[in-house]
Amino acid sequence: QVSAPLGRYCDLVFTFTRGSLEWYRRDGIEAEYMMFYADPAVCAPKDMPPLYDISFVGTYYPERETIVHALAQAAQRRELRFRLLGDGWDKHLLGLSLNSRFTYGGRPDYTEVLRTWHSSKVCLNIHQDGLVKLGVGANLRAYELGAAGCFMLTDHVDGMGEVIGKVGVARD
Repeated sequence: QVSAPLGRYCDLVFTFTRGSLEWYRRDGIEAEYMMFYADPAVCAPKDMPPLYDISFVGTYYPERETIVHALAQAAQRRELRFRLLGDGWDKHLLGLSLNSRFTYGGRPDYTEVLRTWHSSKVCLNIHQDGLVKLGVGANLRAYELGAAGCFMLTDHVDGMGEVIGKVGVARD
């Protein structure tokens, strides 16, 4: 509800969280949902050889740690190539050995993100629990991977059907 006080000074507020529409409207603020968008011209598919079997680009959040650790360990056992990029992971990679099959790149610039996606067979997308509870639905990453023409393996959230691209949804 950080933006609600500012919304009173606007004729119309656009939000990417469906869940916040009710909050705005309850406060008498006109609001509309606007989904994320990724520009295909920026994310356009590139013909690159596959360097990684699986990649994950994302900031560390506790709900992601178990998945990333399990994937990294499985990748090492099966000799798959797993690439991890994102803030905060360096403190949470204890017990995982970095080598030619499991690499970590820290905080990337967008050129490195696109290079990683375009050279990955599968791109993993893990939504943040806090944003899902707010009703965000599909995150920006889902749209970016669709615009990039990548194969995305993702957890299920409402609104995933709005995403253009090849989407595999993992459920319990």
